[in-house]
Amino acid sequence: MSKEQINIFQLRAIIITATIGIGIINLPRSISMEAGTTSWLAVLLGTVFILFAALLILKLLKYFPNHDIYEISCMITGVYFGKIIALLYVAYFVLVVSSTSRFTTGTVNIWMLPLTPTKVLLVVFIGIVVFLSFHNIEVLARFSSILLPAVVGSLILIISSALPFIKLYNIQPIFYIDPLHLAKGVQKSFLSLFGVEMLFIFYKYVAEKKQVKQNTLLSISFIGILYVALTTVTIGYFGKEQLKLLVYPIVSLFKSIAIPYLIVERAELIFLLLWLSAAITTVGIYFFSSCYLLTKIFPQLNKGLIIAFVFGVSFYIAQAPSNIDENFKVLEFTGNVGLVPVLFIPILLLIVGKLRGVLK
Repeated sequence: MSKEQINIFQLRAIIITATIGIGIINLPRSISMEAGTTSWLAVLLGTVFILFAALLILKLLKYFPNHDIYEISCMITGVYFGKIIALLYVAYFVLVVSSTSRFTTGTVNIWMLPLTPTKVLLVVFIGIVVFLSFHNIEVLARFSSILLPAVVGSLILIISSALPFIKLYNIQPIFYIDPLHLAKGVQKSFLSLFGVEMLFIFYKYVAEKKQVKQNTLLSISFIGILYVALTTVTIGYFGKEQLKLLVYPIVSLFKSIAIPYLIVERAELIFLLLWLSAAITTVGIYFFSSCYLLTKIFPQLNKGLIIAFVFGVSFYIAQAPSNIDENFKVLEFTGNVGLVPVLFIPILLLIVGKLRGVLK
């Protein structure tokens, strides 16, 4: 086992950052378009499903506490299929890097740097991520731990500041349930909560493994509660019909609300800077993980060559969406693809492991 280690608080930061850095900006809009005023219930049910996925992953890791997903797959299915499974994770991680990088730089281009070409922003953004990937796991974990309080704090601040301005009729009827639209809302919220799959990479490096299960479940529950509050407040302030017209509802909320004791004129820019830091960390976690697995699958290749390859592929895919609508479609596609590494593969490995007698 590697001498590198991270503590339980750093693992918690990695899980939370990997989750909220992707879906937080557009979350209220995407869920309210499906579930309407019952979006709070859709987020709660989505949280329950992701907790179930986390328990499956933790169940598998319990049998292999000092191994990553590549090593676990090889031990259960053999080297050939183990490499295929690991490559599926790499493909998903690269897709997350590409889609998130494109969405992030597009947001920065609209709100902060409208005269800067998106390609330039992409090169700079992914370049920073590459710099993080040249360091070890401990550096990435510390980086996540440092940024997390500021990002979460800004979200809690806007929730508390917006509460007095909520219009109750915007969130009524609270218990109106359309099963079909609720199910679609649950799917959206479930996909926006992905991030727990990072356990397959970082679990083996955690020193206090007995605390991982409790802290993972608490982290996911915290994110779920934060998402419920953020979604409810945003719908309550704008209303579900107006929310459909807002591409970046959380940014618009920061722009609309007068935050007490904040002397900065454009509060949304402060939030965007914090979110940009979180997005860099999120993409850094997935970029690092894809490079990490490729070095395990192809140990004969130089790490620098692998990083350059992942950078090139990510940059190429990130240029595919030509507008914000296409970018949203790519993000949705990425979420749907994520069902494979987050849910289906852990179930498959548990079943095959039991049948082959590997899991005892």
